[in-house]
Amino acid sequence: MSSQQKILVIGGNGVTGKLIVRDLLEHLPNVQIDIGSRSSKKPTIISNRTNKIKIDINNEATAKQIIKNYNLVILSIGPFSSFGDRPHKICTQAGVDCLDINDEISAAKEIFQLDRFAREREVKILTGMGMCPGLTTLLLLSLLQKMPPGKKSLHLRLCFAKNPEVGIAAAQTALSGFRGKVTEIDNGELVLVEAQDDSEYCFPNFDRPLPTVHCPSVDAWNFSLHPPVDLSQIAKLDLKIYTEGMSSETVKL
Repeated sequence: MSSQQKILVIGGNGVTGKLIVRDLLEHLPNVQIDIGSRSSKKPTIISNRTNKIKIDINNEATAKQIIKNYNLVILSIGPFSSFGDRPHKICTQAGVDCLDINDEISAAKEIFQLDRFAREREVKILTGMGMCPGLTTLLLLSLLQKMPPGKKSLHLRLCFAKNPEVGIAAAQTALSGFRGKVTEIDNGELVLVEAQDDSEYCFPNFDRPLPTVHCPSVDAWNFSLHPPVDLSQIAKLDLKIYTEGMSSETVKL
């Protein structure tokens, strides 16, 4: 491997992946940022510091040989339930640190099982480094540090505005969470409850309450495994989402 630091963004040609690549190019001027994709489609981000790398995680042997050439792999693929821990295992076998933007509990459970495997090989795996969990986790931890002792209720409310570019994987993950039972913390315990279909929330800068969808909270699941505070202090931690242009009736379908 050359002395220059190199990062491979697998899924870097996708909607979220492009944002990651742009940020890396801006903030890491001395690092080579390569875009990994299964397709032969040309990358939309053109820079003399990027190369298009054809890589298919389903071809483990070839993928491992490619990944060995990098210092870090960022996994911006999905839906993560389709891949589970496979990309992380390949990175670990290649001896390369990786992080992902996983937002699915089922995939997180598999990835966490790699802890010992990764430690034995001195490889770091960071999962849930996207928006929710990720940015929401940082916000929750910041709130918990500032709140006084005693019972705390934490209600995550996300508002997704209309956007012409929505990743297919992100849409699939979101829709999969719009039904059935959801994970949250209630009175200090991780519970599985029936999703509520009739809740509303008035977001800042909106003049009326908007219908929200009750979704599984990966943050709640994470906190149950690694409590940032005594869980008995958390009376409630739940997640509800409003998506502009999607009515409650549509979600129920």
